[in-house]
Amino acid sequence: MNLKLLAVIALAVILAVISFDLKLYTGGDNVTYILLAKSIISGGGYHEIWTPQNTSHTSYPPGYPILLASLMLLFGDSLFVYKMLSLVFFLGCVILFWVWIKHRTKDWWYFLPVILFVLSPDVLNSSHLELSEMCFTFFLLLGLFLFDRWRKEDSVGWFFLLSFSTIACFYIRTIGLAAVGGLLIHLVYNRKFSYAGLHLLATIALMGGWFFYTYVNGSTYLEQMLSANAYSSDALILSVGGFFSRIWTNIELYWTYLVPYSFFPLLSKPVTWLGLGLGMSVLWGLKKNWGFAGLIFLCYFGALLIWPEQFTNQRFLLPVLPLLFFFCIEGLHFNFLRLAISAGATVCLLVVSLGQISTNKADYSPDWKAFFNACEWIKQYTLEDAVILSRKPNMCYYLAERKSIIYPFSTDKVKVRNSVKQADYVLFDMFDWTNTTQRYLLPVIENDTSLIGGFLAFPVANSKAFVLAVKK
Repeated sequence: MNLKLLAVIALAVILAVISFDLKLYTGGDNVTYILLAKSIISGGGYHEIWTPQNTSHTSYPPGYPILLASLMLLFGDSLFVYKMLSLVFFLGCVILFWVWIKHRTKDWWYFLPVILFVLSPDVLNSSHLELSEMCFTFFLLLGLFLFDRWRKEDSVGWFFLLSFSTIACFYIRTIGLAAVGGLLIHLVYNRKFSYAGLHLLATIALMGGWFFYTYVNGSTYLEQMLSANAYSSDALILSVGGFFSRIWTNIELYWTYLVPYSFFPLLSKPVTWLGLGLGMSVLWGLKKNWGFAGLIFLCYFGALLIWPEQFTNQRFLLPVLPLLFFFCIEGLHFNFLRLAISAGATVCLLVVSLGQISTNKADYSPDWKAFFNACEWIKQYTLEDAVILSRKPNMCYYLAERKSIIYPFSTDKVKVRNSVKQADYVLFDMFDWTNTTQRYLLPVIENDTSLIGGFLAFPVANSKAFVLAVKK
């Protein structure tokens, strides 16, 4: 094996191990994946087992939960095992990225994008989180590797592996449609109609069932995309003008801040000129390497631009960071620019990644500690069939083992009041990262003596969470 590759793998292992954090990630999507996996192995189907209605789940495709379910059958419900799965996929990404670049270019700088990927604080953080990012990125890079093998050997066997890898991307995250569609566009554009037909048949056969399932049960993704504000149930349907405004807002967010931040994470505010410079390099790199990889990159970014701007963040950019780094370094015409950008980015990425390690090891913030304590109280002192109203219903169920619902993000007090009446208890939070409970729930319950029976736990002024009884 190449000594440089061994050195990069060793660096990746060292950074991943010292970054490794056993704490439960508080984002919430991780818990959703785990609970969906539990639903699968219970034999009860693909349902939101944390809800009283046991609702059919239509947001996340079942690929990643199936992987977690397989691990559950082998090792039980182990957070450590889920995190190790992400770490294994991370190391697989490093190897696939290296091999793919080595096949694309013989230039001296081929290892630079891989170094940037390994040092990225977002990548290192995801390398131990019980989330689908590393898994999705692995299958995306696997598709790029298999595409090169198929193009070299023109083999039906390699092509089916390629087609299945793109479909696997979709089943891990819906945005994997960028890989499925990118391959189909490439085949049609290059007049490889027989292969395009095979890919289309495989897509219909393997993805048709999920599309039918979401059609029958309703797609929450479509509802979010068409809403003018994904965080408000009062929001209207997005207008045509609002749609184009969203695209422009996302272009600004990604190319003036999030993309530059991916290279230079010490940035604290948007830098338009840097975003334009990196964008031009990426476009030049795309022109020099136009093909399947370029189509995936453009299709993926196109999907990001139409997604609600309330969700726009670095996490969505992570799976295409390998392509972003590669196209940017490739697009820099002069070697001294490649060295300067890579050196500057390496220093920034390393400084932030090392600083992030101590942050990962820190304890939960007071608001989350209070939430966890409240869940523990609920688990100990409430009946097993109790229903809890919470800002984080999936997390509440995972920790307290009680069915949970969320209040509507609405200023309509009747809607919110009706949701409270469906519960037996309210877990009233004071999360620092959101104020939806204070904005939507507090105005309904603060002066309604007919609705709330009083404090049951943590009735002190400085608490960050309260458990309240609902009058029946």
